[in-house]
Amino acid sequence: DPWCSNTPVSDSTACDAGGLPGVCGEGVCLETSWGTPESIGNGGDAGSVQLAIDPNGDVIAVWHQSAGTPSGPPRFDIWSSRYRVGLGWGTPELIEPDDTGRAYADDVAVSPNGDVIAVWHQAYGTRDDIWSNRYTAATGWGTPEPVETNDQSDAGGAQVAVDPNGDVIAVWHAHDGTRDDIWSNRYTPGVGWGTPELIEHDDTADAFNAQLVADPTGHVTAVWPQSAGLLSDRYTLSVGWGAAELVDAGNAAGPLFPADMGVSPN
Repeated sequence: DPWCSNTPVSDSTACDAGGLPGVCGEGVCLETSWGTPESIGNGGDAGSVQLAIDPNGDVIAVWHQSAGTPSGPPRFDIWSSRYRVGLGWGTPELIEPDDTGRAYADDVAVSPNGDVIAVWHQAYGTRDDIWSNRYTAATGWGTPEPVETNDQSDAGGAQVAVDPNGDVIAVWHAHDGTRDDIWSNRYTPGVGWGTPELIEHDDTADAFNAQLVADPTGHVTAVWPQSAGLLSDRYTLSVGWGAAELVDAGNAAGPLFPADMGVSPN
């Protein structure tokens, strides 16, 4: 079957220019075979690559990459590159110029009109904050903006989803000094980020690694693991975030791990 060749993309020893393990795969079902792997980075150790595809089939990649600091703690910056159909990968572009501390890529999403939003967490010595940058076809990448300004402790694991109007919902976990909670914020084009909102109120244990998805009506669903099991909350345009619901209570066999979701076109 030419659609399912079970041919590996590359073997397990493949490396990029920075010497990190390459991307491997097998059992792929494609119309044509895989091409030749190519480096899209800018030199140096790179990781946590996030990908999204726009309505034209162009791909945006976002990752963190070593700044090559020879002394002191290593610093990672956030980079991006764009693959245009028929042209290939463009020149990598630095989208996070803050050299205060290390930055780690978390997620990227594309709106129906091709605008891109990228989020990452960045270290500031005693805490990690959530930041974002936005790409538009007219202006390219903009200036990084904070998604949250709670400087009590670490925040991380940011995820983003875009609704049909181009509005962005972000979720992440943040430590309050005792436990990790799930927070959210909304970005509206032309307005910017709103006020962060706590969407998980169970203080019995840590909540972390939330995932989310937006449906065609603009409603957003988030899920995350916690001691009680797998929990979920839903955002609607008319109400906002509702009350968290238990999806799966789990069992005594072991802990629950992060879940993921998808949504059908209808």
